[in-house]
Amino acid sequence: MIAKRIRAFFARSVKALIAKTPYRLIHGAELELKDRALAAVGEAHLNPLADDGSVRAIIFSRDRPLQLHALLSGYFDCFDEPPPVRVMYSVSGEREAAAYEELKTAFSNQDLQLVRETDFREDLLKQLEAAGSGRVFFLVDDIVFLEPIAAADLKNFPVGTHVLSLRLAPRIDFSYTTQKSQRLPELRDYATHAQNGRGLSRPALEWNWASGEIDWAYAFSVDGHVFRAREILQLAKSVHFRAPNSFESAMQAFAPYFAARKGICYERPALVNIPCNRVQTEVDNVHGSMHQDRLLELWEAGQRVDFRALYGAQTNSCHQEMVLPLRSDSEAEKSSV
Repeated sequence: MIAKRIRAFFARSVKALIAKTPYRLIHGAELELKDRALAAVGEAHLNPLADDGSVRAIIFSRDRPLQLHALLSGYFDCFDEPPPVRVMYSVSGEREAAAYEELKTAFSNQDLQLVRETDFREDLLKQLEAAGSGRVFFLVDDIVFLEPIAAADLKNFPVGTHVLSLRLAPRIDFSYTTQKSQRLPELRDYATHAQNGRGLSRPALEWNWASGEIDWAYAFSVDGHVFRAREILQLAKSVHFRAPNSFESAMQAFAPYFAARKGICYERPALVNIPCNRVQTEVDNVHGSMHQDRLLELWEAGQRVDFRALYGAQTNSCHQEMVLPLRSDSEAEKSSV
């Protein structure tokens, strides 16, 4: 009886959304995507997935060695016990490829693998398969870290009923991507209202994704939201995508599934996306004016982002244009772009 009610609930919710969102089929025109999505959602929800206590990050990168270096540097500096990292990257030419080889050397002492893409969708499904019964969160290469993070927090929250967001916090009241103010949802103390969950390392807040708007309603994000890897694998198999933006977009077919959960965030955002340029061609996102070719020149000249100078930055949006403080790779002299 309970299973039937759950199926009926998700059937109504997902059908309502997918009816407005015409994603094409992957394997044969004889099946409708909405049926595949409903089957995946039902299976993921009704069959509890084992949680082996592990977590890993999957980073998407293209032609941004300088920005990726800043992200990775902050990642390994801010996490008390950095989860393993898998970077899926693509490049436009030999100079960019050489820069990524330098990155491999720079972080050779970390649990980090840089994997050059051959087919984005297939490569991502392989990475999700490799994550097994653990948890996973995605990052993109123009993100920087702002705050220390306890890795245990990503393992301890009740992932079946909540989505932990590293990018949201009470001060996030503006959406850069839509250029609109956004109303904060009702935020409650997580420690007081959470049920069947384990404690986090610092104060956290909880809200209902279904009652939020814009970023506060966007439960599936590739900017630091934590999920079960097998769950994302099941859902990703049922939609078509060819790059990070279309992956995130396609996964919105399951928005009602994730909106049925609650969100968790810290009192301050742990990271922010600095959109100083755009390297993808799928979406004409708002972005700054620092071209990636100029940043490649700075990388080749030995310049690196002074990532620690960004710690504690005051932001009011998940995406925020900011000055990138630079320093020499071999000296402490600083400049900025």
